[in-house]
Amino acid sequence: MQKKGVDAWTAEKEKERDAKPAYRVIFKPDNREVSVPEGSTLLEAAVSADVHLNASCNGKGSCDKCKLIVEFGRLETKPSAQLSESEKEKKYVLACQSRVVGDVTVKIPPETLEKN
Repeated sequence: MQKKGVDAWTAEKEKERDAKPAYRVIFKPDNREVSVPEGSTLLEAAVSADVHLNASCNGKGSCDKCKLIVEFGRLETKPSAQLSESEKEKKYVLACQSRVVGDVTVKIPPETLEKN
């Protein structure tokens, strides 16, 4: 009986996800491309694209390790004290605090790549 409720919930969530527009995110310099639903964070998009970003705070916006540079596109970004004014002027964002609301191209600075 409970399984049926879980299946219905999962089906409803999938329907909601499929109803949202999908947008293209390109990660440079490797030109990895992924399509994600509207409202996904850049960090979620990176995971989907198999791009390994340093995000030691697990998306809480407190470590400043998941910095990206926006080259093109539309995002909704939460204000962050983790970015300097200079970085903001250079279009840096935190991947975990930036939601996709249109097609986006971002550049990954070397310090953001996760070290294996």
